[in-house]
Amino acid sequence: MAEDEKPIFALIVGGGPIGITTALALARFGYRSLVLERHAERLGQPKAHFLNSRTLEIYRQLGLDMSPLRKCGLQPDEADAVRFVSSMTGVEFGFIDFRQNEDQVISPEVPFNVAQPYLEDVLLSAALATGKVEYRRMYEWKDCTESVEGLILSEVLRRTPNTTITIKSKYLIACDGANSRAREKLDIKFGPALGGQQEILHYASVHFSADLSHLRTGVLWFVLNRDKMGVLIAYDRAKSWVFFHPYNPELTPKATLTSEYFRGLVFEAIGYGPADYRELGITIWTTSPRLAETYRSPKLRNAFLAGDAAHSFPPTGGLGVNSGVADVQNLAWKIHAVEEGWVRPTFIDDLSTERRPVALANARQSKINEGKIFRLASAIFKGGSKPEELMADPASRLRIQEAIDDNWEHFQAPNLQLGYVYGRDYIRGPADYIKELVPGARLAHYWLSLQGRQVSSLDLISGDKFVLMTPEGFTELKEFTVVETPVVVQQLTRDFEDIDGSWAAFMAQAEPASSVLVRPDQHIVGLVDSIEAATSMLSAYLQSAN
Repeated sequence: MAEDEKPIFALIVGGGPIGITTALALARFGYRSLVLERHAERLGQPKAHFLNSRTLEIYRQLGLDMSPLRKCGLQPDEADAVRFVSSMTGVEFGFIDFRQNEDQVISPEVPFNVAQPYLEDVLLSAALATGKVEYRRMYEWKDCTESVEGLILSEVLRRTPNTTITIKSKYLIACDGANSRAREKLDIKFGPALGGQQEILHYASVHFSADLSHLRTGVLWFVLNRDKMGVLIAYDRAKSWVFFHPYNPELTPKATLTSEYFRGLVFEAIGYGPADYRELGITIWTTSPRLAETYRSPKLRNAFLAGDAAHSFPPTGGLGVNSGVADVQNLAWKIHAVEEGWVRPTFIDDLSTERRPVALANARQSKINEGKIFRLASAIFKGGSKPEELMADPASRLRIQEAIDDNWEHFQAPNLQLGYVYGRDYIRGPADYIKELVPGARLAHYWLSLQGRQVSSLDLISGDKFVLMTPEGFTELKEFTVVETPVVVQQLTRDFEDIDGSWAAFMAQAEPASSVLVRPDQHIVGLVDSIEAATSMLSAYLQSAN
């Protein structure tokens, strides 16, 4: 067995968006990583399509310019609605407004829709540009052990030529998806997120090209008929679409899911057969709400999970990639804290403590969303009438609209995306986001002025240090140290300005405290009224897992 050249800081298993984001986040702290991807080429289907505000805030903190990516995705005026129809050209039962945070009140970043391959291209370009990241295709991670020096020795199959090599790394981060081989080898259990028997959900999808830009705008089209249901996803209304539907393999054997089968379903879902229809790929897949028992290996303490390797959700809510990006942010700064000597290695145990409850809430909401969609289909066809007859009847129309309204939180869930508080259960519904000044909450977004530029309050948290945000005249210090941990002071008027008084009004909620201590990942440590109190609070926090 050959050995790779020299030990690396982090070996990342899985070259999708979460693996690349991990490499980018570590590179920002100056750490080198090697990303291994077992496939020779990217898988064909566009997959994930929705980037929520929190994900974009994290990429913003990593220094990514998202404007080129926004141009690749559906424009806001095209991604304006989720439609419930008998077909794209048939009866519309109703719609839900999909526009989100366009006034940028709750976040500096407006969510948008873009195909996963475009996201991966932007992420990989940014990661490689750091000079700290190497990306290898056709390298399959097999197993690992620990050396006497404490390094992780990974056995890797290099497909060209077909040889097995050993790669040494200080850290191993598994981002290799729901069917993660690394998770299994790291002795991490992966079971039903919601308890009970594991429910396997079967889906079949086709990626196709057709120009449907002349039809009504929308990002998702739920095609509901008496005997079947499917979803059309618009990635590019002029050329790139996916149609997927749940199926029962006992009633519809996998062998029957052919090009002809999908061609018929797609034409039925559209309402006619586009002359320019071209199949780009078929994917048969399964999923279920599953959750890892821990995100840190009990076998190798410097091995971790992130993304779908740690949690798996039904495709109802757009929560998979978005959850994974937040996993990475949480893990990366804690690794940096250990490497800088701010904390002991046990501090990273908090990764599981903080991120598992978020994944559990997301799994629960995905399952709720799925159930509401099926109940909507039942509500529409209760009574047996045709779609046209149903919509002509006031009582039926009211029943259908109520069922559609019940799906609102599926597509408008800012509290699920922004309102999770580490160390506390969700106390409001998915749509009911409220800006809070409590430990564990994400720092609220307000527009401020910094050296004449409009910035978000979140932009004052650079990602590599703790930050104390204070009122005017609080201290003469611009930075101080707690247990060898640097803390930057951001003081009103001296360092930034409150554009319209909204920041000061928000901070007034902290009384009798006046300042907020914020972690590198933009989550709040706590509220204080003096430098001494901040020092004491941060010292206790850094030693909490020691």
